[in-house]
Amino acid sequence: MAGSQITTDTEFSAASFALPDDPDWRSTALDTMRTWAGDDSQIKVVSVHRLDHMLAICQTADGLRFAKTYAQEAVHAMKNEFATYSRFNGLPIVPRMHLADAEARLLVTDYVSGGRLSELRGAVLESALAAVPALYSSLSTGPPGRAPKHREYPLAWRELEGRTDSRGLPPPSVVLPIVSTLPAHAIHRDFQPSNILIGDDGPVAIDFESFGLGVPAMDVVRLAYNPALRISWNTRGVLAADMLDRFAYEHEALAISPRQLAACCVIWAVSCAAYFTRVLVDQPQVTSHSPEVPMLSTEPLRMAVRLWNQL
Repeated sequence: MAGSQITTDTEFSAASFALPDDPDWRSTALDTMRTWAGDDSQIKVVSVHRLDHMLAICQTADGLRFAKTYAQEAVHAMKNEFATYSRFNGLPIVPRMHLADAEARLLVTDYVSGGRLSELRGAVLESALAAVPALYSSLSTGPPGRAPKHREYPLAWRELEGRTDSRGLPPPSVVLPIVSTLPAHAIHRDFQPSNILIGDDGPVAIDFESFGLGVPAMDVVRLAYNPALRISWNTRGVLAADMLDRFAYEHEALAISPRQLAACCVIWAVSCAAYFTRVLVDQPQVTSHSPEVPMLSTEPLRMAVRLWNQL
């Protein structure tokens, strides 16, 4: 559409985000957004560290909307996200979904203007955190299932072996048996500060690509001990306890011991640090639009070391 205007938050070229199996997908995605948004729309592409997604904020005749498109290799995650949004759509725990077009690989939701949890400070953050346990518990559906095997975790551990910031952490042979005894529930599985937005009626969750069976305590540590959340160590412990208590009460889940929680934190921290270390290697310029990446490649390990060694 000739009338639509597209801007970006950083220098952008479709070629720089090409994928081997789908080299023109971002150009196609922009065309899809133009067609959906219509003439006279304004589209701002938001750069992220994921190369198989493109995010945008769209000013349309109906107001601000958030749009997300997916590369072909992310279709499985897209279908999972579409199904989860459909399950919760209309509830005040997710942004309202306006479009889920599998053929165009396009998701459109309300734009939530209150910012991410990771951006909040002071009393505003304190108020938002008070509502987080109820939000998280509301996102779980269905009966408990078998705990995941965490098969990729030993590989992440080996990637970080020898790093000074991982000293003091127990090996997979110690933490995996501890976590293997925990039942799984249908949960978000990526419940972290950047995936919680502040809406007019309180916090809402986004990014449901990973939604499925998982250990709730893994999501709890992913949020409470995430360095992107600027809170004190004591507040982290209170948040984790409140989330676990609320979930246990509403879903009749088993209580989690401090040792089990710490083991979950170790698994999350090592997996997180290994992933973002790879991002830094593969995308040297990533910090220009995602300044949190270096922190997430190191600080989770320090959190896990402290939690494990205070047992």
